[in-house]
Amino acid sequence: MADTEPAGVKLIERRFPGNDAKNAEWTFFEQSYKGGAEYILSNLFKYFKEGDKEYQDRVKRCYRKNRSKRAVDLVNCYLFKGTVKRNTNNKNINAFHKNIDGKNNPITRLMKAASL
Repeated sequence: MADTEPAGVKLIERRFPGNDAKNAEWTFFEQSYKGGAEYILSNLFKYFKEGDKEYQDRVKRCYRKNRSKRAVDLVNCYLFKGTVKRNTNNKNINAFHKNIDGKNNPITRLMKAASL
């Protein structure tokens, strides 16, 4: 049977074998960074002897200052404060770093966007 799927689709959908085991952890990290109701509802659990009303009241009173986002953003600020020096003598790689997307955007711009 011939494979009719384009090679690009296979490449995008391919996963490193250990990645699936980490999905729950990465979801937690993403929720921690974003904060808000989704984080609270996903990570606030009912105590063993707590009734439904008490739990719902505790959920209503719950808040969480998002210190995770502030810490990550602070590190990001310092990470991109200086100029990045990439050490390569390869002309093709240097040209790629200067025009990462065919629109004359440098790789630093992509890295800043990906880090958020």
